[in-house]
Amino acid sequence: MDLTLEVYTVVVFRFKTRIMSKTMNKKADTKVKTVMLPGERGPEIQYRLTGFNQTTKRKSVPRLRKAQNSQISAKNVTTNIVHNNNEHENTNASSLENKTPQPEATMVSLKDKDDVKIGRIGDYQPKPSTEFCCANDKDTTGSWISGIEFVQDDHIIVLDTNNCKLKRFNTLFRFLSEVEVPVDCASMTKISDKEIAVTCLNEVHFYSIGHFGMSRSSKHFEVSGDAYGISYGDGKYAVTCDIEIEDKCAIRILDIFGDEIHVIRIKGSDNEDIALGSYCQIDNMHQVVAVSDFDNRFVRCYHFNGSLKWKCQVEGGPRGLLKIGNDLIVSDNYGQEICAIAIDSGKKRTLLQDEDGVFNPELIACNGRNLRLAITQRAFDTISIFNLSKR
Repeated sequence: MDLTLEVYTVVVFRFKTRIMSKTMNKKADTKVKTVMLPGERGPEIQYRLTGFNQTTKRKSVPRLRKAQNSQISAKNVTTNIVHNNNEHENTNASSLENKTPQPEATMVSLKDKDDVKIGRIGDYQPKPSTEFCCANDKDTTGSWISGIEFVQDDHIIVLDTNNCKLKRFNTLFRFLSEVEVPVDCASMTKISDKEIAVTCLNEVHFYSIGHFGMSRSSKHFEVSGDAYGISYGDGKYAVTCDIEIEDKCAIRILDIFGDEIHVIRIKGSDNEDIALGSYCQIDNMHQVVAVSDFDNRFVRCYHFNGSLKWKCQVEGGPRGLLKIGNDLIVSDNYGQEICAIAIDSGKKRTLLQDEDGVFNPELIACNGRNLRLAITQRAFDTISIFNLSKR
């Protein structure tokens, strides 16, 4: 009787071992790893690398997203579970190692409340705090930040288009988790503290942000054109499309369901060639959308009907845009400045300069709860944090 039981146990163990081995091999075979080099990201990144006018066309990408996305979605479920466990382990380890109170303990966290908006940026004085790098050991190439947002729990989400990932960092700017995104994503915007949207070719994809993990949702919609920049505000989206094709270049205003309600055709004068990029900001209250025209050194603000409301010169070239109250916060890339433009009048004033720690700024994000500005600058993977204090 004992001998029979022992033989049965050995047979079952070997059978299970073979099944596990086949399963692991199958997962390894279906893993898809896509690496995008800076030169493959299109004219915007080419221009940022060279600093000169760019005529190179965006390289075509095979339309295999459905197969790749299903593998990425399946992988993200496992990735989130692993990162959740690692996060708890890291939290316990750090609490044992650091007996002194952490800076996070002094902050007010409104985890279950909506995002807190800042009414007037002029009421606050930005002061440099710290900076961190978003690259990690899992990256296959250098990072390139094409989107940054503050989400729930005051965490930071960045879109790394070179590594095709969304990366998440906690309030101490420590890496928490990541999920893969489809090939050729271009830009990102926040819908709420628990949801973000990402442009990818002619589609907009949505990702849910939990307290611990991130995952792509089934929600998505298509855009009439190749989508680049995206901005969301009060139930409407602004998407810059077909920015490489002069006669098709447009800003498309979409409703909450992704249905097109306005199309703004961008045309310059006879001696002016307007080149849009991935930087736009919608203001539904004023029924306008602002875009950065880096080549001509202007921020342009258009009514939804297509007429130009104003244009404001930014000498060093405008990049990232962010609406705070009635102001448009703009990064002056070569001018080493962060400035504010009044949406009503188009008048500009300076908020931060190079002596304040600004160097080649790109994207901007704001946290109204912890009163922080996050600015991507210095390199393709560096994020600088500025604290906002009442004047």
